[in-house]
Amino acid sequence: MDATTARFDRTLRIVMWCDASLSTAIVAVGVIGAPVAAAVPMSDTARFVLAIAVLVTAVLLAAFGAVTAVVLMVRLHRGVPGLPPRLWLPLPDPLRPAAYRRHHSGPRVKSLSALRQDQ
Repeated sequence: MDATTARFDRTLRIVMWCDASLSTAIVAVGVIGAPVAAAVPMSDTARFVLAIAVLVTAVLLAAFGAVTAVVLMVRLHRGVPGLPPRLWLPLPDPLRPAAYRRHHSGPRVKSLSALRQDQ
């Protein structure tokens, strides 16, 4: 692994965790905040501030997703398939990709590059 791939790995780790953390926070705030905002009378200024905060958060989540997609595409273009080693996906186990679950919960699965070398 060269220095550029390592840098992309660090970027991917940071962005995926920021994305997961922000998503979790937004869901928690939405579950609590939506009923409160509906039940409590709010001024127009408060509604405007809330709408701007929601839009900014949506743009941040979209940016995290775009950065993740670009970094994964660059890794694939360089011939590095899959996610970085030892990257723990911040997802519940049923939502993790099947290949990831096989790799991390059972016997080790060979990577594509190792399979190519065996041929």
